[in-house]
Amino acid sequence: ILNQATKRSLVIMDELGRGTSTYDGYSIAYAVLSYLSSKIQCRSLFSTHYQALCEEYKDTSNVGLCHMSCFVDEAKKEVTFLYKLKEGICPRSYGMHVAAMAGLPLKLVELAEDISAKFESNSQMAKYYDSKIGNGKNLPVHLVSTQSTGGQILMI
Repeated sequence: ILNQATKRSLVIMDELGRGTSTYDGYSIAYAVLSYLSSKIQCRSLFSTHYQALCEEYKDTSNVGLCHMSCFVDEAKKEVTFLYKLKEGICPRSYGMHVAAMAGLPLKLVELAEDISAKFESNSQMAKYYDSKIGNGKNLPVHLVSTQSTGGQILMI
């Protein structure tokens, strides 16, 4: 795709970097998005579960940020995806809600939430972003699906 794309192309990429380590996947997605937006400059739809990637591009004039809207019931730990594109960065991950909806016992979901919070606060990636953009708390430290994050979509 990158070798053939021109300024007149429409490029659609979904979950680039998925299935790799968090650091490798993020770095691959970052490099490709950077290349698309600065070198090729074609129209693109680029979906990602890396919230930090969206944070990095929030002030880039030729990148628009959107996410799939959802309704969240915190008491029931449920999320309903509305399949409507909404402007802006998805406010948070809903992976724990999806885990609860999939039948993971609530005790394990709560344990996973605690572990995730510890990973976020101790993550080298979080420290890097805290120093760079001051928002390490929103970093995913594990891979989750686009649906469980509400789906970040970057449009160039």
